[in-house]
Amino acid sequence: MPDDNAPATGDTENGTGSATDASTETSGNSPELTDAGKRAIAAERKAAREAQRRADELASRLKAFEDRDKTEQQRAMERAETAEKALRDAESRAIRYEVAAEKGLSVKQAARLIGSTREELEADADELLNDLGVSVRRVPVPSFDQGARGTAAPADMNAALRRMAGRA
Repeated sequence: MPDDNAPATGDTENGTGSATDASTETSGNSPELTDAGKRAIAAERKAAREAQRRADELASRLKAFEDRDKTEQQRAMERAETAEKALRDAESRAIRYEVAAEKGLSVKQAARLIGSTREELEADADELLNDLGVSVRRVPVPSFDQGARGTAAPADMNAALRRMAGRA
């Protein structure tokens, strides 16, 4: 037999209930909430926001308390480890995008490449191109002798105008 004093949704004793659960259940039972129901939901949402703010504040205070006993050297080591991890991630992304550019892959396709070394990434890029049915594109070597070919430039402006008019 259910307890009449028990909450309708969530487990408020453990703090796992939420105002959105209550609002969806209440709105599902009746087509429109009464003013008292709307005030109750607003109060519950306000309480949930306040509880979340308090939890965030306590988490930051706990971190400060834990860091209080650390020496400056330990804090510096943690910062260095964090920086090294960020550097490894950035290098990995850079290599992934370099391989993708060399193989002619788009940025979205580059994100799909898997591997921890350049060779693994190149092999994965070749496999991806193979699966897509695309041949490996090579970057064309520029030719520095490109340009207009044909007759030499006219000696003066009058000759250029005659040639353009078709009289030369």
